[in-house]
Amino acid sequence: VITLDLGEVNRLKVFPMHPTSISGVEDMSTLAELHEAAIMHNLFLRYQKDLIY
Repeated sequence: VITLDLGEVNRLKVFPMHPTSISGVEDMSTLAELHEAAIMHNLFLRYQKDLIY
C-alpha cells in the first residue's frame, strides 16, 4: 500500500508506464499508451526540450 496525502493506493492497481510514455515521442499518435497522463507527460517533456510543435 502506498500512502499519499490524498489517500492510499493498493500496489495491485499501480502499473508501470510504457517506455515511450516515459521518454516521450515526436508524434503523440505513436504513444503505446494513449491516455491523459501519457499525453500530459509527453507535452511536459516536449516543452522542456523546446520542441513544442
